[in-house]
Amino acid sequence: MSMRTGWASDPSGKSKAMPSRAEKLTVFKGIVLAWILSGAFIRIGYKFFPEWEVLDFDSSTHALGFALACGALSLILGVGWGARSRHMISNIDGSAPEPGSQLDITLRYNKNTAEQLLIFALAAFAFASAYPEISRALLPVMGIWFLIARALFWWGYHKHPLKRATGFAATFHPTIILLIAAIFGLIKG
Repeated sequence: MSMRTGWASDPSGKSKAMPSRAEKLTVFKGIVLAWILSGAFIRIGYKFFPEWEVLDFDSSTHALGFALACGALSLILGVGWGARSRHMISNIDGSAPEPGSQLDITLRYNKNTAEQLLIFALAAFAFASAYPEISRALLPVMGIWFLIARALFWWGYHKHPLKRATGFAATFHPTIILLIAAIFGLIKG
């Protein structure tokens, strides 16, 4: 934040106005939508996937592996799309992409997905350690949701940068809840 109140600096060093009320409202609506979608998908998946014998894993280790594979797939798709964009559309020489271009957004997606995946992997591993039985049903659902939420992030970012909020929150908030539950479970023993 620069010395002047109400102004921020972007990575290029240019000053720009702080987000407007309308922009903040757009982001807030995206976050609320993420909470609704996340809660509904995870609850329904946790309740019905085992009953329907969909993703019925024998051990928490297999469930953890599936969840992490879903997370890895979201990053692999982004890296593949970035390579396609760089080599088929622009910047084959490895130069920095034009801000806001398809390649720029995909590289931002990849960076954020790598960050989110690291947190998710640690939270899922801790949760599987704390709650092996619950993990068998919950972690596969969380892994699928991670993949869907990352797709929402990528899609939203391409529509308008503010619309990435739904995908970000749909990835981050369930992961944080998973981590907090794991910490309590590990402490409780």
